[in-house]
Amino acid sequence: MQSGQALQENKKGFQKIQMCCHKAKTTGLEYVWVDTCCIDKTSSSELQEAINSMFQWYRNAVICYAYLFDVQIDSDNTLSSSQSFQDSVWFKRGWTLQELLAPTEMVFYGEGWHELGDKHLLKHELSAATGISLSVLEGKIELQDISIAERMSWASERKTERVEDRAYSLLGIFDVSMPMLYGEGKKAFRRLQEEIIKYSDDHTIFAWKGMKHKNPGMLALEPDDFASCQNLVNVRVRKGRNPYSVTNRGLSITLSLKPWTIDTYLAVIYCDKTVNNNAEKDSRQNLMGIFLRRLDDDDQYARVSVSAIELMTIKRSSNGASLPGFRDVTVNVRQVELPNEEFASVAEERVSGFRISDELLEYDSKGKRLFEIKGNLTVGREKPNETTPGREICGIVGKLDISKQKRRIEVITLGFDFEFNPVCFLAESSGYAQKGRMFDKSGKFAINGDWDLTPEEVHNSKGIHERTPEDVMGWNSIMPDGTALVNAGRSGLWALKGDRLKGLDVSLRPYSMTIEENIRVTMTRESIDGQMGWVFGIIDTTKSIWRKPKGEDGKDGRRGFAKFM
Repeated sequence: MQSGQALQENKKGFQKIQMCCHKAKTTGLEYVWVDTCCIDKTSSSELQEAINSMFQWYRNAVICYAYLFDVQIDSDNTLSSSQSFQDSVWFKRGWTLQELLAPTEMVFYGEGWHELGDKHLLKHELSAATGISLSVLEGKIELQDISIAERMSWASERKTERVEDRAYSLLGIFDVSMPMLYGEGKKAFRRLQEEIIKYSDDHTIFAWKGMKHKNPGMLALEPDDFASCQNLVNVRVRKGRNPYSVTNRGLSITLSLKPWTIDTYLAVIYCDKTVNNNAEKDSRQNLMGIFLRRLDDDDQYARVSVSAIELMTIKRSSNGASLPGFRDVTVNVRQVELPNEEFASVAEERVSGFRISDELLEYDSKGKRLFEIKGNLTVGREKPNETTPGREICGIVGKLDISKQKRRIEVITLGFDFEFNPVCFLAESSGYAQKGRMFDKSGKFAINGDWDLTPEEVHNSKGIHERTPEDVMGWNSIMPDGTALVNAGRSGLWALKGDRLKGLDVSLRPYSMTIEENIRVTMTRESIDGQMGWVFGIIDTTKSIWRKPKGEDGKDGRRGFAKFM
């Protein structure tokens, strides 16, 4: 417009400006504001002010006009069809979302500037085209009372000419401001979310689905990741939530975690789905959960999917009591898009059970097993047993009874603590006689004579997976040379804990063995067939310790080696 009317009349959009002015004049208005010509885009300060203020300008306007040039009108100047209206490209543009939500009074015009109706008259068509509920369009619910995820879902699948504008066009909808940095690309949407969490503790901002982006962060990469979040509501907690923020270690947040599969926790986020799109009727007894995988640095985590599941429902009791098996843990999650190779390592599926190799499995002359398996243990190449994720991974996950093979070690029990450190319990025959210790004859874990503890009870029992003075079981001490010492009064029982990354490599020294004799126990991580698991081994370094008594034929029994994965 600054170059003169004659030069502008042939430009696309001139008629829209001209007709807008005409409509405003006929209704007694003296001024109009049109986004395509009333912002000096050569001035970065004016552009930034306009973008940060645009929502309020629409909100404060007497009336707003929306011109849908591609909506056809019948000969009697009526809308040809509701579908024609809903299919307009106007509903696919990023900037038009705030143009729809902000104004109190809004009139729509179709092809040839024929009036289609106002926002109230067309509310059903608008709701169908945008996914926005009638109560919001009618102004019965304030935008700030709608969850972050639901508001984000309205912006999914909308397009802008500049990728940064997908974020900038949402500033007013979330009532935040931030500098415009054209050229930053998708980082703009990350900055938008970072601004939002400065003022809101609404956990629905973490309820997106978009692992296809190789994004292991807590924040989404684009609005499309919220496409399925129309019915999510924020679940408030009376006691409040711990504050969270973005730091130089990533997003630092305290969440309730429960071990789910190796290296991976189910993390509670306080949101739920509405019932029939009606939050008032929603009992809100359930919560949602995402999966966080612990990385090499103890305080670093990455968001992952487990068996292609990114988000799941966590059922609570009717009284809303705390969830069993969960602990509050402060985690740091970096917001970076990883290269393919690095992401593949983080996202690699984990094996929760153990596989026993044939070396430790013996059969009698009739082919009958001389071993007994309990829990999630499998033989050879059999398919791993199905487990209940999150229930059996923390605590004891499997036991192997080899007492019929007449070896020195007769029962092997494997598991993990809450932090995924591998735990190994070994019992010699002499260990069975110690009432109230770790095992009964069948290999069950025991505390104070109680043989029927569930994995959850084992996990919650004081001292089970912690080296503390109050530890009722007592971990065997390991010397600098890698030798595990016998605990006084507990000969025949061994409780060993490895490191979640380094594993374990120790030599057992029972009282009855000479210094040259030992039993080597190893636990190492391995990736086999695209899945990460643990390998457990017992290796005898003498010829006598693991050799079975001579059989009737006078031949020595063979030595054994076990692999668990």
